[in-house]
Amino acid sequence: MSSELTPRGESVQLRLSADGVIQAACGDTQALLGRTPQDLLQTECLKLVTPGSQSALRCLLNTTSDRPRVNQFRLTRASGDPCSTQWVLTPAGNNQTWCVISTALPKHAPHDLPMALADVLDRANHVVFMCDPLGHFINLNSSLSHITGYTRRELETRDFNQLVHPEDRLFARSMFLMALGGTGQRGEIRVFTKNGHQHHLTITNGPLWSKDQIIGVVGVASDVTAERTWSKALADSQARLEETRHIAELGCWRYDFKTRKSHWSRELFTLLGINPKDFSNDYIGFRKLIHSDDLQRVTCHHRDALRSACPFDVEFRIVTPEGKVHWVRERGEVIRDSSGRPLRIEGTLQNLSKYRKVEQELNMMRDAMSQIGESLFILDDKHRVLSANGAFCHLMRCSRSAIQDLAPEFLLAIGQPMTELDSLWQHLKTVGTWQGPVQGRRLDGTPLAFHLSLSAVRGSIGRITHYVGVCRDTSNSAEQFQLEHPRTLHIDAVTALPNRQALMHELVHHATVTTRQTDQLALLWIDLDHFRSINESLDPAVGDEILRDVAQRFRDLEDQPRSKVFHVGGDAFAVVVQGASATSLATSLAQSLLEALNRPLLVAGTMLGLSASIGIAVLGASDEEDDTADLIRQAETAMYQAKRHRHCYRLASRARKPIDASPMGAHELRQALRQNELFLVYQPIFGKVPGQVSSVEALVRWAHPTRGILSPNSFLPLAERIGLLPVLGQQVLDMALRQLALWQRFGSPNLRMAVNVAPAQFANPQLPGQIAEALQRNRLTPDALMLEITENALIAHPDRALESLRALREIGVQIAIDDFGMGYSSFSYLKQYPFDALKIDRSFVSALPGSEQDAAIVEAMLSMSRRLQLDVIAEGVETEAQWAFLTERGCQELQGFWLSRPLSEQALGHLLLETAGGAPNTPR
Repeated sequence: MSSELTPRGESVQLRLSADGVIQAACGDTQALLGRTPQDLLQTECLKLVTPGSQSALRCLLNTTSDRPRVNQFRLTRASGDPCSTQWVLTPAGNNQTWCVISTALPKHAPHDLPMALADVLDRANHVVFMCDPLGHFINLNSSLSHITGYTRRELETRDFNQLVHPEDRLFARSMFLMALGGTGQRGEIRVFTKNGHQHHLTITNGPLWSKDQIIGVVGVASDVTAERTWSKALADSQARLEETRHIAELGCWRYDFKTRKSHWSRELFTLLGINPKDFSNDYIGFRKLIHSDDLQRVTCHHRDALRSACPFDVEFRIVTPEGKVHWVRERGEVIRDSSGRPLRIEGTLQNLSKYRKVEQELNMMRDAMSQIGESLFILDDKHRVLSANGAFCHLMRCSRSAIQDLAPEFLLAIGQPMTELDSLWQHLKTVGTWQGPVQGRRLDGTPLAFHLSLSAVRGSIGRITHYVGVCRDTSNSAEQFQLEHPRTLHIDAVTALPNRQALMHELVHHATVTTRQTDQLALLWIDLDHFRSINESLDPAVGDEILRDVAQRFRDLEDQPRSKVFHVGGDAFAVVVQGASATSLATSLAQSLLEALNRPLLVAGTMLGLSASIGIAVLGASDEEDDTADLIRQAETAMYQAKRHRHCYRLASRARKPIDASPMGAHELRQALRQNELFLVYQPIFGKVPGQVSSVEALVRWAHPTRGILSPNSFLPLAERIGLLPVLGQQVLDMALRQLALWQRFGSPNLRMAVNVAPAQFANPQLPGQIAEALQRNRLTPDALMLEITENALIAHPDRALESLRALREIGVQIAIDDFGMGYSSFSYLKQYPFDALKIDRSFVSALPGSEQDAAIVEAMLSMSRRLQLDVIAEGVETEAQWAFLTERGCQELQGFWLSRPLSEQALGHLLLETAGGAPNTPR
């Protein structure tokens, strides 16, 4: 039953189109049909048979789309002699059909085996089977029954393809057809057992002959399921081990006492940033890396391990050839032979530099908390006490261990349930901060009045990670009076107006209602002009008198229930206006407030003139994404704009939020880089079919603690001006590649990441080396990264740009020119510099397909890119008509809001899982 039988007789293999036209031919065409394979191409197979057989052959062709078919037809050779032939038709996918033509079978095929041979085959460990041209079993031994769980009678009622795994059926069918054509095959497939389990079989098959004619297929199979299971388990175990080592920043090493040579794993060199070329492959070379202050201690640990049978564990510092210092933890054990002689020593090395830095910072923070006089405590995200300093423990009259992991019952009076704090947590979730007097209790149950400032701290993805509280004892103070009179809890003591806390409650309530109704909400933020100089030149009591007079004038204009006045602190007031026409009501009220201040004020015998600057922000029913904190920021920003002219009001634009009037300092950006306040969102880039994500573009954002989420335009110019752009760009690149490595590892192996490179960053000669190190550190291939540069980078440093581009191309990184078509020399740059792709600027896409001029420019770009073999990515696709125009003209990739807005890493991860699973993606 060899798989390499020499074909005998006459057999022809054809590949037919859907309408029966011959696309390919091989085999004994000359002997059986009297024509060469070349002569048969583009010939209808119906013309090969006699006229009387053409109708039956046409019916057979029409019924072969779902399963194989077989029949006998007469055909006329070139010599004119009729011949009876057997036709086996099998679907081949893509509306094509495989056809095997052979001389007709004998009336009685020798399927039965001699009893002695059948007994031998039944005792064999391998599967032996015979099939007819349709794949039905005509003879088989008992091994296949043992493997699949089917009885022999059950197997004889099935064809072999029914047992095969769906993903392997095309391969199994091709093996079967090749055997029918006279050529034996060998391969591995998966089959299902009767109870649904899978088995792996290696099959060797060949043609089954009878009197010089192929009457079927004979095969021998071996069950290799155990081997494949162990191989897969071993591969999975190795992959998990490598992944665990990578996550734990753990490398392996080995030292052989016989050869006196060391071996370090690749992960170890990567973790420590050491080039293998700079490492002497022996123990002396390793000792040269140990910090001089730690060398003697490490040597003692190694010597003790050799003398005893105990493993060793030691932490020390390693100094790289570049002078970088890393804290590492080394663990090892000596391997000995049967006589106790040491053979080798093996172990691991873990980079502890990050942990040491975090530990040092935590110790510093702990020392600072313990030394500070204010009472501080920290709650975790479950509202449990995480930590507290000595001053807080002294205030509560308890030890630090006694309050650890407790619920914040000290914020409640005796008898109040914990549910009373639900509104506080909701306020912190919405606003972020809360402060005010609290009537609480100590741990021993005694009442305690204190002033509390509580802030919610969010992580990189915007989720609250913990809360920080500051307490000040207010027993027997003015704030205690407010606690004893609950009606005054939200009332300012100077003006008798609702205070800032009351304003926050008002905004949270009305903003929630506004998003459900068609009403609108407006906020007026009022700041008195020159009040600070007046307050400093006169007695503070005079300043309080001025505030009370202003409050009374504003209260006289209050229109309940449409408007409400608040004193938010110092010389700042606020008015909340609610109604269907809140914008017009707010502007009219602002004018009235300004007129009310025009009247002179007599204070302490002095006639004073007052003025104010007012900012107005409006929250409508469509502004579901805005929160109350954002509404206040907009109103304050508009107020700062009004300050430029004094005694006027300004309305914040809803189309684009006004820029924060207070200048952003360089220290804020440096602190953002140190505290990891920058984060990335990702805009998917799709192929021609919506839903197929081919790559993503990384876009940086800044989660500013007070200004909210900032776009790159608001802080990149500052970063470039103070020289932080290379550092910021490197941080963005590292974050993007780390995320790409995770996506590739968990289901998107072909995903590509696009990262923008600023001109100042591109001019850095160390950029290619930094990118190569980042790719190696994250185990990514260079073609997984595409760098997007603008024409400005080429203009600013043309020589440096060409050198950097060539270095990046040598690494294998993809390069795209961004905002193509916006510069004067964009087309000439394609000839001068080595690019892989160009991105059509959104300004050319926005008017498509209506603008004939833009359509002509885009078509020219696409035509030119095809000639230069460049990929094209279109930006700013916001309508289905734009997508259709671009895809019909051959644009390979597209991005824009019609396809998807920029997404967080979690949202994009879900999208990648959907597209990987074949789920359709609707434009977002």
